[in-house]
Amino acid sequence: MEIDLKQISVVYDRQPVIDSLSLKFTHELTYLTGLNGSGKTTLLHCLSGLIDFKGEVLINNSSLSSISRKKRAALFAFVLQKTSIPYQIKIYDLILSGRFPHLNWLGTYQEEDFNIVDLYLQKLEIGHLKYRRIDQVSGGELQKAFIARALVQDTPIILLDEPAQSLDPKNKAYIYHLLRELADSGKTIICSTHDLDPLIYPEVRVVGLKAGKVVLDERGGELRDRLMNEVY
Repeated sequence: MEIDLKQISVVYDRQPVIDSLSLKFTHELTYLTGLNGSGKTTLLHCLSGLIDFKGEVLINNSSLSSISRKKRAALFAFVLQKTSIPYQIKIYDLILSGRFPHLNWLGTYQEEDFNIVDLYLQKLEIGHLKYRRIDQVSGGELQKAFIARALVQDTPIILLDEPAQSLDPKNKAYIYHLLRELADSGKTIICSTHDLDPLIYPEVRVVGLKAGKVVLDERGGELRDRLMNEVY
């Protein structure tokens, strides 16, 4: 799945957050990095159509504005930094809600839906939490549940905003490994991060943002010095 951003601009309080930015993404893992306020989250919101912007986003040459909300749900999965979920909901039901775009015409879940939820409960090692309410788990455990919900959606495009921010080092490393696996399977994954650890792999793409502009666009590897000098 190809994404083409053409001259994207976003202004808040008369200050440009994204400034005439043009980028293309394809089936690979791209990390967006930069200082707070550099435009990472805003850019992800533009990609998913959550906010208004000037310019155009093309998905496989089709304008995002022409794609219905229902079809967008089959194209994009999004892990937000902040989200509002009723605290009474159980972890299993939270993750199962990611299958909503795949419901049959009767609006009921099928065996395939339950199987993929069980798969990611196992992959993310949170199966023992599935009957707990979301207010009965730690921040890191809840973050893994939100990641699982996005992955069970099984979309060709996955957008993640600081997905490892609440995770311990072991779980961070696993999530970054899982994202590389998913990209290898053909998904287009765009992930914002302040963490430099996942940027060392040559198979990932690193896009550095500063004041809403691209100041670095390279393959992963020995980029720490350049990131510090050009981005941070």
